[in-house]
Amino acid sequence: MPKPGKWGCKSARDPIRDGQVEGCYPAFGEPCTIVEIIEDIWGNRDRDYNIRRLVKRLQRIEKEMSGEARGMFAAHIPAGDVGKYASDLPRRLSHAFGDTMTLLQDKVFQDLLMNYPRKERRFIVAYETQDIHARYETIISQHDCKRTILFIERQGR
Repeated sequence: MPKPGKWGCKSARDPIRDGQVEGCYPAFGEPCTIVEIIEDIWGNRDRDYNIRRLVKRLQRIEKEMSGEARGMFAAHIPAGDVGKYASDLPRRLSHAFGDTMTLLQDKVFQDLLMNYPRKERRFIVAYETQDIHARYETIISQHDCKRTILFIERQGR
C-alpha cells in the first residue's frame, strides 16, 4: 500500500496531476481575521504557523498605520512600535506566553488592530503619458514551431 503523501493523500503520486486535489491540499477559503489568528494561537492550533502569520500581519500594520495610530498603540505597546513588537513576538510567546496572550486577547487592543487609523494614500497622475496596449499572436514558423510574439501598440490620446 502506498505511503500517505505530504498532505495526507492516500496516493504517493502527485494529487494535482492525478486530479485528486480536493481533500489533499489545504483549502484556500476566506482569509482569517487577526482576531481568529490570535484565537488559533491560544487554542494551540498550528501555533508556529499562526505566530508567523500574526507577525506578518503586525508588520503590515506597521507599514500602513498613521502617526495618530502610533500614539494609540503606545497605550498597549512601548512607544507604539508595532514593528519591534512583531519582531519580538515569537520570543515573547515562548518565554512569557500568558502575559503576551493577555495583551493579544484584550478586546480594546484587538479592535485597534482591526480598525487602526491608516496613513493617507497619495496618487500621482502623469498627464503627458501614453497608454500602451499589448497583444499576443501565435504564428507558425518555417519549421512548424509555434512562436508567440508580443505586439506593442502606442495609443494616442
